[in-house]
Amino acid sequence: MILRSVTPIRPARAIALSDGVLATRDGPYVVIRENYRVQHARIETTHDLRATLRAGRFTSVGGYPLFLYTSDGAALCFNCATKEYRQLSTEIREDTNCGFRVVGVEINYEDATLTCDHCSKPIESAYAVDDTAPTEPGE
Repeated sequence: MILRSVTPIRPARAIALSDGVLATRDGPYVVIRENYRVQHARIETTHDLRATLRAGRFTSVGGYPLFLYTSDGAALCFNCATKEYRQLSTEIREDTNCGFRVVGVEINYEDATLTCDHCSKPIESAYAVDDTAPTEPGE
């Protein structure tokens, strides 16, 4: 067994690569952590949840708005998921299902009325048309 001394890596020396890997900046990249900043369609572990929250509320390709959904069908915005991370991770870790267990992430394509079931704020949609906007004459 070979023992190595581990020196802590300062945040300025780490970089999150486009494939979601956290690596060192100096010289050739050395992977520090896999699954660091990746959007997961299905969330099965607390690591998946953290990586998804780090990746942000928009897709990396196309910039489509995302929301998280729970096992009972509730929609959560990324702000609420970040604020309530402790409760969400407890639900996943203890394999309980009390209505606050995040199971996946979806793109909100056209639902202009979708709101967060925790804070009641609207969740942005990609293609929804605002029906309250004034229309041009003749349309």
